[in-house]
Amino acid sequence: MATLSSQEALDVVGLVGELMREANSMPPGKEEARVVSLRKAKDLILSKIPDLIDNFWVEMLATRHERSVIMIAFCLEWIQEACAKEPVALMPDAIPIVLQLMEHQSVAVQKASLNAAREIYRNAFAWILRSAKESEAQSVWTELKRIKDHVTYAIGEDYEQSHVGYRLLSYKFVETVITCQTPRDSDVPATSEDWVSSLDFPPRFQFQTRETVEEEAHRLLQTLEDYLTSPDFDVKYVDRESIIGCLFHLAKRRPQYLGRILTTVEFVHGNIPESYSKLEVEGLRKYLKAALMSFLRRSHDGDVLGRVVQLLINLGASNTDVNRARPKWQEVQKRKRSDSSSDPAAKRVKGYEDSRRSASDTAVASDPQALAVDINMKTIVDKLTPNNVIELVLTNMKKLPSTMPTQFNATYTPIGSGPIEGILQHLARLMAVQMVAAGVGPGVVEMNRRRQEEMSIRNQMDTAEAEDNTSPQQISSVLSRQSSVVTVVKSEVPDDDDGHSNDSADAKKLMEEMHETPDAYKATDKAFRLLDITEPIPRDDRGNAILSIVNEIISNDGNVLSASGEYLYHKCLIRFAVKIGLDSLRERIMKYILEDIGKRTELAFRWIYEEYAVARQMTRDSTDHNLDELVRYDECLTKFIRGFIDHPEYREGTVNNLYMEVPVVTEGAVDLLTYYCAARSVHGAMRLIQKLVSSRPNADRFIVPALEMTLNQRKDIQTQAVQTCVKVYETVPELREPIRDFAVVSMKLLNNVVQPPAWFFAEKYGRGGKAATYAWTEEYQKLCTTLFSGLLSEDPSLLPTLGEIYNEHPSDVKKTIFKVIEQPIKSVGMNAPEVLHFVKSPPKGSESLVLRIIHLLTETHPATPELIASIRTLYSDRIPDVRFLIPILNGLPKEDIFAALPKLIKLNPVLVQEVFHRLLGTGKHKQDSTQRKPSVTPAEVLIELHKIDLGKVDAKTLIKATGLCLEEKELYNYETMVFVLKNLVEIDPLPFLLMRTVLQTMQMHNRLLPFIMNILQRLVEKQVWNLPLLWEGFVKCCEKTVPSSFPVILLLPAERLLTVLDSHPALKTALQKHVQELGLRQRAFMSQKVLNVVLTGKIDLPQGSTVAEENPVDVVGVIAPLVSQNGSRVPLVIKLEEEHEAPAPIRSVMEEDSNEPSSRLTESTDDSNSMVIKQEDSDSEEEDVKPEISV
Repeated sequence: MATLSSQEALDVVGLVGELMREANSMPPGKEEARVVSLRKAKDLILSKIPDLIDNFWVEMLATRHERSVIMIAFCLEWIQEACAKEPVALMPDAIPIVLQLMEHQSVAVQKASLNAAREIYRNAFAWILRSAKESEAQSVWTELKRIKDHVTYAIGEDYEQSHVGYRLLSYKFVETVITCQTPRDSDVPATSEDWVSSLDFPPRFQFQTRETVEEEAHRLLQTLEDYLTSPDFDVKYVDRESIIGCLFHLAKRRPQYLGRILTTVEFVHGNIPESYSKLEVEGLRKYLKAALMSFLRRSHDGDVLGRVVQLLINLGASNTDVNRARPKWQEVQKRKRSDSSSDPAAKRVKGYEDSRRSASDTAVASDPQALAVDINMKTIVDKLTPNNVIELVLTNMKKLPSTMPTQFNATYTPIGSGPIEGILQHLARLMAVQMVAAGVGPGVVEMNRRRQEEMSIRNQMDTAEAEDNTSPQQISSVLSRQSSVVTVVKSEVPDDDDGHSNDSADAKKLMEEMHETPDAYKATDKAFRLLDITEPIPRDDRGNAILSIVNEIISNDGNVLSASGEYLYHKCLIRFAVKIGLDSLRERIMKYILEDIGKRTELAFRWIYEEYAVARQMTRDSTDHNLDELVRYDECLTKFIRGFIDHPEYREGTVNNLYMEVPVVTEGAVDLLTYYCAARSVHGAMRLIQKLVSSRPNADRFIVPALEMTLNQRKDIQTQAVQTCVKVYETVPELREPIRDFAVVSMKLLNNVVQPPAWFFAEKYGRGGKAATYAWTEEYQKLCTTLFSGLLSEDPSLLPTLGEIYNEHPSDVKKTIFKVIEQPIKSVGMNAPEVLHFVKSPPKGSESLVLRIIHLLTETHPATPELIASIRTLYSDRIPDVRFLIPILNGLPKEDIFAALPKLIKLNPVLVQEVFHRLLGTGKHKQDSTQRKPSVTPAEVLIELHKIDLGKVDAKTLIKATGLCLEEKELYNYETMVFVLKNLVEIDPLPFLLMRTVLQTMQMHNRLLPFIMNILQRLVEKQVWNLPLLWEGFVKCCEKTVPSSFPVILLLPAERLLTVLDSHPALKTALQKHVQELGLRQRAFMSQKVLNVVLTGKIDLPQGSTVAEENPVDVVGVIAPLVSQNGSRVPLVIKLEEEHEAPAPIRSVMEEDSNEPSSRLTESTDDSNSMVIKQEDSDSEEEDVKPEISV
């Protein structure tokens, strides 16, 4: 960079100031123009005068408070580039800002901040390696650790909620961390991205060592590998591809990990999730193939080349492609020579690397999964004999599916030809990977053994370290530049090395020196006394003087350079704040601390600990904290907490440290957790509560704010509070009882029908106003039940408690409970023992709740045998309400269903429709029939409905029930209705709904008209006119089926026929026309009385008149074959004899061939509607089976 003259520097400064003023004067909506101006100013500062970075640092950072995403992105750009120029001064302030922006509500800001964090982390880690002050390096390392924790949380516990783009950038960030915290391989030339490594980590640092840094990197690498290999993680396709890409990039920069990464790739290729589509499987294989090809071109390690080549062949690469990509021998030799002739620095690094090569190899070999694969592979190779292979194939042939799975077809690659040893090695490795995935084999046993040994050794080391650090007495104090330091004070030695604990003795000695009489006055008769010539200073004047002194001290804080001077400076301010009881003085010092919380947080901690020490001097009981003693301590602590929360440069870590590291968390501080959640960060407050309940004593105090926030009016607060309470309920057993009690109390609030209690509308619940102006609403009711429902999904044993509370609630509250328990009950499922016990023996008065739970459990899945047994026990022993049987109808025996059917159809229409949906497998229960075979068929249901006695169910209810059945036309098709009507006509007595069903069948299926005629003829045989309800339907059916019904009508007795024709003139006219068109032979088979009724309307005619020619002939009338009870067809033969008696009833034609069009039946002519008489030989083959009827 060229040096600028003074005039040029002034011009640049003026231009930068003009650009800044121009950007700040732009109105809202001109963010793009503002960014242009700010970017110009930034480029001038960084390229011309980097010394101006500190001057414009704060002004540039102010853009992070803008609402526009591009303004915040510019802020991140400024932080990234400025820190690269001046890391020493800016890095401690920049990292917390980046972490804060990573929690921004905008996904775009989160992604931009995480992208900037990668470069900042690399620069910050490099700065730590060069840092001269360990305290500053430790502070920056702590902030970097917070960023790492945030990123690992996003891709771990918060995987489902985090944005996919944010997760992909998180994997890249983890790759950067691993690259920085692992040793650089000498074979890889140093670049701008991978020159930073753990090799340069200073051994002088006490807060971290090189071994711990590398161990953390190994854990992160293992985490990425677990995402790909562990069955506990259900990683999506895009995440899997991104993680594989990160591993490949890491293998290029850190070749020592290539072996374990290839093992992971083998595992991924052999265990692709079945949920992936064919396109995703092919895409993943192409990605792996391209990455391995790239490695093949760059690597010259023989072992690695062999494994890469084998993987490429498994991925479908041809030998030509592999040979084309394989590096030539000359290139390998050239690359080796260039490596050997590299610069001296590289040689030194290589020498160092060679000295630790064995340790590196041991670390790589200790990868548990790779070790397990290798052990399994060696075991399998020894046992791959022809006999064993044949036995394996024969044993597992029966387990293969009938069709090849799509995924196997997409991933399988045949093993090519080659040496038998290579093929065996390849086959053994494939099987070893699958065995590790299944958790079997000697390799898995060895892996588990080593992990247990490591855990045991680690626990022993932690125990030993804890014992070494234990001393007779430990007192927490803030006496260094860290947030808290544990100072060990032995009981027999009251003062420390620095001497500042002997302040009282020093002060006493100083006062003695001040009051000591000077030598010049000792000879006088009267000693000089200062009190004799001075007057006491008034309290107000003394306070003003002390305040002036404090202001002077504060104004000269920049002149304190050394650490010891800074300590005395802080000590002086704290003593003024604690010892001098002036409110104005305390407020002034507190204001000074809050002006820059980034640099003066340590002073706040010292003040808090000093207040606590003063309060503790008032009592010797280390366990009893009197409220009066801690008043000033509580005031100081709560003011700092609120000040840190409201500060523009809010930092979650600072607030967390206040709560986690102070000696006592007072009630005032606990109450501020609600304010923290409402005013600053919901997620931050909930994370802090979880830390408090798991780390500090008296955890029940800290869960109270979260419990109270479950009733908060703000939806986001209420939701996060419920989730936090449920999580604490799972992880902290000692807090289960208070959480459960609060949930029960919240539910019991709804017992007050008039209005909620007055405290329900307190300010901390987000509802201002007087309680008298409010009443219960559904929203308030849900607030009171949400926590209980959340606990219910994790602890089904709360069901009896729910039943007892439910019985006390009014009806509108019960409806709300029905809504909120839907999700918890479905998540618990019907197999939980608590659910089965509750269903079997619920509390008295909770019957409707049990019924709701049963319906929710069986809404999408059929009931299990255990649930069916519990409900049957409840129905038979305690509550004989058929509504309980509705959800399990398909699981009951046929007899039980038919016994309950009369009661079921008497329920309200909605429940009746549900009954038939479940019985028939229709509606939303279509899948039930596929999951379980129904106990009854649709035909059996309809037949049973006709059998129900009118004494049990009224006719109107039965009509509606049969109508609901017949609405399902797909179920009650042609064949089903034939079966139903055949069975109904055989019932004695005939069902009163028979004719109604016949009419509905005729409307549904026209092709059944011949069969219906047969049914009508059967009814004539059963003298249907003696049953008034059926007779009316019979006549109506005959009227609707004219002219097909004429043969059936003519079979009626003359008296009944006369009644029918008199009441239906239209039918009479059509029947007369039909009879007149008949031939003489056809009329001969009709009774004279019937003929008289049809033609004259009278049964007996005047003497001498006739209506038909008497011409008896001997013929045989053959009617279409009738179906007997056993299903055989028997022709009916009629002989005509000399006697002229009325013919017996003749059956009409029964059902025609099912393929005959229905139009031929409805448009039949004279011949099809009349009885056809055919001459037969008496010597017919079927003579022995033809029943004869004399006419």
